[in-house]
Amino acid sequence: MSTRLKSSRGDTSLTRLKGRDKKTYIQVCMPFNRYYSTIGLNTIDEKISLTREQAGELAQDLLAFANEMEVAQTFQEYEIERDKEYEIERQNLLKK
Repeated sequence: MSTRLKSSRGDTSLTRLKGRDKKTYIQVCMPFNRYYSTIGLNTIDEKISLTREQAGELAQDLLAFANEMEVAQTFQEYEIERDKEYEIERQNLLKK
């Protein structure tokens, strides 16, 4: 079941939905990029789906950016952090 949510941006669609994993997700849908219409595609939306936890984390990052308080990170630092998170997730799956 999905529910359309009010957005502060008129051109952005927000939809709350339940995933197969029973988690609640939000889908953020932006209007299609005008580039697509120049190549004959006019039904493409740009969208992401996030759990509440992921949305909260992203909101923190976006607020930091909006307030000019973002923290720069090298790609190498990102890869190291990502690999650590993947290993933790793998370990958690092995415990189940």
